[in-house]
Amino acid sequence: MLKVLILVSITVGAAYGQVYPRWFLFQEEVKCTPNAVTVSQPSTFQRDTAIANGFLDGCIKIAKYASLSISGGQAFWQTEGGTFAMGSNYSEVFDTSMASRLRSTEKVLNSFADRKKILVLVGGTSCSYDNALSERIYVGKVDKPGWVETIPDKKGYIYGVGESEEYYYESSSWNKAEKNAYMAVARSFHVKVKGLEKQTSTEHQDIRTEDMSVHLNGIEIIARWRDLKNKIFYVLARVKI
Repeated sequence: MLKVLILVSITVGAAYGQVYPRWFLFQEEVKCTPNAVTVSQPSTFQRDTAIANGFLDGCIKIAKYASLSISGGQAFWQTEGGTFAMGSNYSEVFDTSMASRLRSTEKVLNSFADRKKILVLVGGTSCSYDNALSERIYVGKVDKPGWVETIPDKKGYIYGVGESEEYYYESSSWNKAEKNAYMAVARSFHVKVKGLEKQTSTEHQDIRTEDMSVHLNGIEIIARWRDLKNKIFYVLARVKI
């Protein structure tokens, strides 16, 4: 009996903080569109206050994903030792007044909280929420999705995969991966590369700048996956074309 209790304790400890509602990992299954998911770190405030803040952030996301302009650039330094990012400067512009209006047309469809994170699903007030989406899933039992290795190729859509390393706050990892996902979609729309090559007596260097000016309509977050072994967070996004 003691061995069984120890085994159960180890299993629960390993899975702690790695359980998610189905709607978070498979957001495409939320048929009410548009919708948004917010991820925040546990708050010292009451849970209701944290969920209310998540709702407001969700309204901002829905407005952003409805119509988002991205402009700016990033520099890369390529040598025989590899390619290194030299910094980026991107700006995002969207209708902030729409976010305010959405407060009266959207609602919290569901939420989830543990000591690692607070998740809030936001959608229209007319949405009918499917309780099956509340299923709790241990991400360690989810097989590696094919889209992590191969970007989907579905007619009428452009997809992008974003990833992030593991930060102290889990919310930082998921939020960075999500932003990288829609930035990957934006780059697929338009990337202008300028090259400046420099040859020295010891090595060949290549400095590239990536300039981008893109307007995206109807960004959708499709799915998420967490690689527990390698501590990498993945998000899949798409836009209809």
